[in-house]
Amino acid sequence: MAIVLGYGLRTIVLQIGPDQRLAAQALTGLAFGLLAVLWMQLPFEVRPGVLVDLRNLAVFLAGPFGGGIAALVAGVLTGAYRLYLGGEGALAGTGSILTAAALGWLIGLRWGRPQTWRAAGLAGLALFAGTIPWFLAIPGQEPGWRLVLAVAAPYAVFYTGGAMLLSGLLNSEQRRQRAEEHLKLNEQRFRDIAEIASEWFWEMDAQGRFTYVSPRLLEVSGFEAGHFLGRRRDDLIAEAAPENLHLYQQAVAQHQPFRDFIYGLRAADGSLRQLAASGKPLFDKDGRFIGYRGSGRDMTEAVHDRRELERARREAEDANRAKSEFLATMSHELRTPLNAILGFSEVMKGEMMGPHSVSAYKGYSADIHASALLLLSLVNDVLDMAKVEAGRMHLEKAPHQLGDIIGPVVRLLEARAASLGIRLSADIQTAMPPACVDERAMKQILLNLLSNALKFTGPGGAVGVAAHYDDKLGHVLTVSDTGTGIPAAELTRVFEPFYQVRARKPISGDGTGLGLALCKALAEAHGGRLLLESRSGEGTTVKVILPGEAQRQQDEAKPLDAICLAG
Repeated sequence: MAIVLGYGLRTIVLQIGPDQRLAAQALTGLAFGLLAVLWMQLPFEVRPGVLVDLRNLAVFLAGPFGGGIAALVAGVLTGAYRLYLGGEGALAGTGSILTAAALGWLIGLRWGRPQTWRAAGLAGLALFAGTIPWFLAIPGQEPGWRLVLAVAAPYAVFYTGGAMLLSGLLNSEQRRQRAEEHLKLNEQRFRDIAEIASEWFWEMDAQGRFTYVSPRLLEVSGFEAGHFLGRRRDDLIAEAAPENLHLYQQAVAQHQPFRDFIYGLRAADGSLRQLAASGKPLFDKDGRFIGYRGSGRDMTEAVHDRRELERARREAEDANRAKSEFLATMSHELRTPLNAILGFSEVMKGEMMGPHSVSAYKGYSADIHASALLLLSLVNDVLDMAKVEAGRMHLEKAPHQLGDIIGPVVRLLEARAASLGIRLSADIQTAMPPACVDERAMKQILLNLLSNALKFTGPGGAVGVAAHYDDKLGHVLTVSDTGTGIPAAELTRVFEPFYQVRARKPISGDGTGLGLALCKALAEAHGGRLLLESRSGEGTTVKVILPGEAQRQQDEAKPLDAICLAG
């Protein structure tokens, strides 16, 4: 009977709803009060002549589940009905009812609804402790004590158990309602996102057939939902890269997640749309595969741009390769006439065939010779760079002591450094292992780096070259100067062919902008690297790091000489 009445009360309370406004609280209190009156009319006999009802329990729970107004209404309604019934116990019964209402209101105010079985049981015990003493208010001390002794145990059980039962019924329905509201909220949230998102969402069953697609896919494709529902993705694919299609089909067959599978879909207007799909497999509580859920996005413009970029890149690479191959093949044709100009201008400058008839011709021939040297240097740099880019730079590697390479280059530039008022020095570590290098290429690297250093260092400055061996790095060749330096913003561009730092004007001589780019290319052709550090106004340091013997022998179990000859 208690369970039936409890479900009836739950139905009434649910119709009122969870709103805590005064009117709703009053209606909730009325519902609890009516339940209490109904229970007064349906008492049960615990022993001959002793009747028990749960009016106080209904009044008590009105506070936690309905609020303060609900507790007041339930208490007043039930208490008034008890006074109406009259009898010797009317005062005691009304007092216990109002006490139950006050206790319910205080507990509801302090702790809210009893959410657990333990909290409900403790609340029932509090109700028992607060209302049982009212039986002693029945006229005549002996009848009161006899009644307390007769009903104390049943009420302790019924109040505790009843509080747990009714609280569980009311809370379970509230939790169900909250779960339904939360589910509705999530469904609405998902629906809103699906309608406005730039991506779309989809679901498939265990057989790979679409069971849901969001509106965004319909906008992109121009089809109605029926075009997709019940069909497999494989049936809709117009084109896809074979390797990507294989990976996608393999993932689906093995019920694994997949990401960014790009495929072509023929739209309603006949155009080919490029779509990207990502999916996650779904399993039920028993671990059985039940389908996929995922998202998709339109990649048409991105794929088109990527293809155009790839086409442009290939065309640029082809053009650059053709340019490099052309220049590489023109090496002999360009150098031969320049060597002739240099040779004949040298003859004219030295008056080897007799004195000039006009003295000015001697100066002109000197100018021709100097210009030809500059042009030959530029042509050599361009051709060497072209060979590197075309992959036609052949290095004749052999074991060399770096000191034997550095010495001649330094001696070649000593006179120029002295004429510029620059101190040129060399610091070479003794007893270094030989470096496996191309002698001509290393001299070209060193000559370019030292020429650059002299070009951007003023009178009174210093340029130094050093070489040492590091067990981890290998051979380290360092060229440093105290010149104008390079601004930090332009450090990343100094290795670009023909690039010259705008804020860095040569103090002596001219430059082509190929020196550093060629040095870097030649260092990398040796399997090494070139590092540059510079501060504007403070100078520049360039390091050429070449792989050492230990590193080479780790890659290839051969003696050093054999490696060099093979290289």
